[in-house]
Amino acid sequence: MQWSKARRSAEGYTDRWLRAAWLLIALLILFAWLILAVITWDVVNAEQGRVLQENAFSLARTSKLQLSGIDSSLSLVAMQIANSTTPNARFLQPLIRLAPIRSVGFFSAKNVLVAGENSAFFRQLWQSATSSQSRTWTPAQIMALQRCLHDKAFCIGPLLPDSSVATAASRWGFPVFQRVSERSGQTSLLIAWIPLYGGLFPAWSGLHLLHQGDSFLLRSDGMLLSRYPYSPKVDYAGVQTGTVVKHWLMEITSFARTFSGYSSAAHGWRMCAAQPIGEYHLIAGQCVGRSILATSWWRSMRWPTAGALLLLFLSFFLYRYLARVNRSRELERRTAEKEIWEAKEHAEVTLSSIGDGVISTDCSGLVTNMNPIAESLTSWTLAEARGKPITQVFSIVSEADGRPVANPAERALTEGRVVGLANHTILIDRQGQRRNIEDSAAPIRDRSGKVLGTVLVFHDVSEKHELLTRLSYQATHDLLTGLPNRVLFQEHLEQAMRKAKHNESLLVIAFLDLDDFKLINDRLGHAAGDDLLKHVAERLRAELRDGDMPSRFGGDEFSFFISDVRSIGQAEQIARRILKMITLPVELGSEQRIVHASLGLTVYPLDEAES
Repeated sequence: MQWSKARRSAEGYTDRWLRAAWLLIALLILFAWLILAVITWDVVNAEQGRVLQENAFSLARTSKLQLSGIDSSLSLVAMQIANSTTPNARFLQPLIRLAPIRSVGFFSAKNVLVAGENSAFFRQLWQSATSSQSRTWTPAQIMALQRCLHDKAFCIGPLLPDSSVATAASRWGFPVFQRVSERSGQTSLLIAWIPLYGGLFPAWSGLHLLHQGDSFLLRSDGMLLSRYPYSPKVDYAGVQTGTVVKHWLMEITSFARTFSGYSSAAHGWRMCAAQPIGEYHLIAGQCVGRSILATSWWRSMRWPTAGALLLLFLSFFLYRYLARVNRSRELERRTAEKEIWEAKEHAEVTLSSIGDGVISTDCSGLVTNMNPIAESLTSWTLAEARGKPITQVFSIVSEADGRPVANPAERALTEGRVVGLANHTILIDRQGQRRNIEDSAAPIRDRSGKVLGTVLVFHDVSEKHELLTRLSYQATHDLLTGLPNRVLFQEHLEQAMRKAKHNESLLVIAFLDLDDFKLINDRLGHAAGDDLLKHVAERLRAELRDGDMPSRFGGDEFSFFISDVRSIGQAEQIARRILKMITLPVELGSEQRIVHASLGLTVYPLDEAES
């Protein structure tokens, strides 16, 4: 009777553990599937982002090439008209034979010449642009046309509908403007009409990437210049307010970026990539919707999902089988449990399998065992460390001041609880090498609760510590020049202002701006512009003292302050010396150029008192 009761109790205990084990396995399978799903989603997003960036670059490159050709053709005809005493329509004929131009108009105070299709629309375009009033076009379109009328260079107008075209998808196009300076001294305009067929920018017609998403060409003022495929839901005449405007036009950069958000043109969530066409103040890019990403994700997750379901079913049937088998063996397993628990081989295998360093001690704090990871991190072998105090084998100090830190194993022995190591702790191994670590120590107890020793578990976090240090540096410094950025400059400036007020000295704050920096970027390239910014940063470092701080605010703007200044004259002398050093010749590419800069000064607390 007693045996039968014990057997039933053992069977119930085993069934509960097997059920818990199966539930744990099922949760692990689901968790692994979820992790794989998240990783796959990230991979799909990253791959799609890379494809979008490549597509955006191709769209921008082809658009730039075609616009450059149109710009060159209009400039050539403008020169011919300017050198002619009697301009006539024959000058315009070569242009309309060039793709993608369909119509060309020459407009001046004395002459109106139109060649190509739909001359009536051209005259309407000129009248609406010059009068700033139109019942057909929106204020945004009129404003964009007005800018082109006053622009002295090649100008790309907004999208406009040609009401003479029957098909709505092919009704849209845009004008381009080229100023003509005639011999009489008057200024005239060449206007060419570029039609869009189905919303397609002409330069993209030969590209095979258009079917992968929604391709767009956007002006810097937020107005669309092209969107393919054409959609009647899109407001082609208005200013866009979606994700491209929010994530790109507000943060203009010189390279392709990937971002996501709500698209006002598509009326839905989109992942997009865009590439600027700086010469023409345009942005080309491509967007895809969630459905494309979800389809790619599911293609990658079909077999892992089937495998996860299969594992769940197999684990369930295995659980049922083991539950039946172990009911007859549970009593014998419980009888041998103590011997298995005390087996040394079990502990050795466990220690060798753990990825962290593990050191165990007896109740006196002497090392009894350690795994290979602990041997590697401390440079002590088990044979050398066994029997030695834990403080000798596991030597730790504070990162902040280098003082010794209380050993967690000793604290676990004396306090009888789990003890964690404080952050920013350094392990000094037997060779003197220093490592950032995290660890914890716990007492080892027998079944009666008596403390038999401690076990110390630790791992190397040096890479994590270095990463955090790099991230902290990047948050407060300019990556190109290495100078402090605006945030760090502001912190040190406030300290310098308090110090100047306490010492009753003057603090000079200077703002330096490079002249013609955009011209250097345009003529010599962005690499030369970056080299120039680095040279300026080096010269500021060389001229300023250790206590003064130069910084880069962004673009070609620098700032610095000079402390412990005793007079305005001294401040002006320092400013002249810095300006003189900045204007020394510098090698940019294959040219030697003299850089000019503008420098503004304010003196604290004098200027503060005046305000």
